[in-house]
Amino acid sequence: MTDGRPILPRAFTAHPLAALGAALTTLSAVLFLLFWIIESAGWLENPYLGLLTFVLLPALFVFGLVLIPAGLWLARRRERAGKGPFRWPSLDLTDARVRGWVFLIGIATILNTLLVTMAATEAVHYMDSPAFCGQVCHTQMNPHYVQWQRGPAHTKVACASCHIGTGAKGFVMAKTRGTAQLLHVITGKYPTPVPTPLEYRPPAEQTCGKCHEATRWIGERRRLFTDIGEDQANTPTQTLLTLLVGGTRPDGSATGFHWHANPGNEIEYIATDEHRGKIPWVRVKNAKGEVKEFVVEGFDPAKGGERRRMDCIDCHNKVAHPFAASAERAVDRAIVDGRLDARLPFLRREAVKLLKAEYATHEQARTAIASALEKFYAGGEGAAAGPVDRGAVTAASRVLAELHGAYVFPAMKVTFGTYISNGGHTDADGCFRCHDDEHKAKDGSVIKQDCETCHREEEIAPATE
Repeated sequence: MTDGRPILPRAFTAHPLAALGAALTTLSAVLFLLFWIIESAGWLENPYLGLLTFVLLPALFVFGLVLIPAGLWLARRRERAGKGPFRWPSLDLTDARVRGWVFLIGIATILNTLLVTMAATEAVHYMDSPAFCGQVCHTQMNPHYVQWQRGPAHTKVACASCHIGTGAKGFVMAKTRGTAQLLHVITGKYPTPVPTPLEYRPPAEQTCGKCHEATRWIGERRRLFTDIGEDQANTPTQTLLTLLVGGTRPDGSATGFHWHANPGNEIEYIATDEHRGKIPWVRVKNAKGEVKEFVVEGFDPAKGGERRRMDCIDCHNKVAHPFAASAERAVDRAIVDGRLDARLPFLRREAVKLLKAEYATHEQARTAIASALEKFYAGGEGAAAGPVDRGAVTAASRVLAELHGAYVFPAMKVTFGTYISNGGHTDADGCFRCHDDEHKAKDGSVIKQDCETCHREEEIAPATE
């Protein structure tokens, strides 16, 4: 009181419930403005900060507003019952004991607030970490967690950075989906293998766009592809391709693969299967505003599936989880990298055969692979090819066991080819989902399947001494 007048309006002091509501409303409003400024300025980037800013704090604000009239109603009911206004306890700060208790409670409140804030901050960081995503639900997410660790480009990118969109909608959708998945884990009723959540995927500009520019000019890239034969010498066959990646030139024109990524080219499609492997309808709007619809004969767009805007992930769908498309691909890569010794006769053939066999566990696979490879090179066709380095056989067994552990997960029914990349067209339809000469427009034009649109084969220079 000051000169007989209350410092705060009666609505805030009539009842403890009203006072609590006023405190929650004021605190949530101040924190909302603070976090909104932090997020808008880009001083702190964390997907869960948006959940706090746009979901939790507004909820607390509304809850506080509800408590204020509830407290007033309780105060008036008290007065109507003849109990008089609520009497707040008086604090005589001239009393040394009272001052001591007030000081102690004040210090304890500050310390507890700091501890809770630190714990909440660490909890947010932990929920944002790959360890949380990959290890809490170990069995279910282990295949993707292992592949994320093996991926060459995204091992420093947290799961939430790609799997949670921006804004309140993105956070609410992600958490709703996560809650459902948690219930599946608790009840043991989760799908095997875990499906790719295409319908919950945030737009690429909210995820990939944070680091990758859609208008970047890349030009040409040369790549050497090596396939290993199943003959005794594990003979390699090499193909050198110049990939016409292209991109957006300074004048705004676009060519190559990344013509699709140019903001001026708007591409929509309809897929008729959940994996988006069948795309019978494509709509293209170029930078001039010209529109064409390409349809596979017999397909009616009005009765089709989901219509989506094409973005990066429609081709680069496994860039952060690079599963091997087949046992052959995994073995060939290990031979090219020097992890498997190509001097071992028939190694490619036997390695593929062993990786394709079914094993109940990784440990069983390790034991069976080692035993089978030792037996092969100890007698029969393997021994007839000549003496072999026993150390190389042991090393090959170890590498094959590692490949099995990286790509095959019996508990989740995941094996080679379970998750296929749409980048390219050798292991899946990929580019040929649209570029097949069967998508036709009304004017007779088609989406071509011309190899040289995307790459050209080059001669490989002979090795020199």
